[in-house]
Amino acid sequence: MKKLTCSICGAIYSYEEEHLIYRDKDEKNCECCGNTLISWNGSKIPTHFKLIKDGVKKSNDSFCE
Repeated sequence: MKKLTCSICGAIYSYEEEHLIYRDKDEKNCECCGNTLISWNGSKIPTHFKLIKDGVKKSNDSFCE
């Protein structure tokens, strides 16, 4: 299990990695602020994202509370 922190709001996620028999190109966005957390283009992909800690609300943005 790996961890990932959003560079904008600080939300923390855990995730796993899978190896596919084909290439996949995609990205995962933060559930709190919409920032791109991670992108990939290959057969090793992140899966099973779980929000561990909500992001911090800054000014009037609608981050997780």
